[in-house]
Amino acid sequence: MTEQGAKDIAAGPTPTVLESSRLSEDVKQRFGYRPRPFQLAATKAICEQRDTIVIAPTGAGKSLLFHTPLMEKGEATRAMVVVVTPLRALQVEQAKK
Repeated sequence: MTEQGAKDIAAGPTPTVLESSRLSEDVKQRFGYRPRPFQLAATKAICEQRDTIVIAPTGAGKSLLFHTPLMEKGEATRAMVVVVTPLRALQVEQAKK
């Protein structure tokens, strides 16, 4: 078996177009609202291990993108997400408004 094949098996299934409704239901059940189309598309890209950049305004729901791939992959994968955020700059910006 190739190294990539082993990684694919370890990573588990990725969401397909047909599974988007299931993912949407999972998010609604866990967080109380349905994800937006850009969140579903980004989650699919992340689960497919594609480099993904999402640009959206404050409050658009980018934080959900850190949680949904972990929900999709399951806790058994022992995955870790590293989020780099300009929190201090965001706090100063929000305080000025």
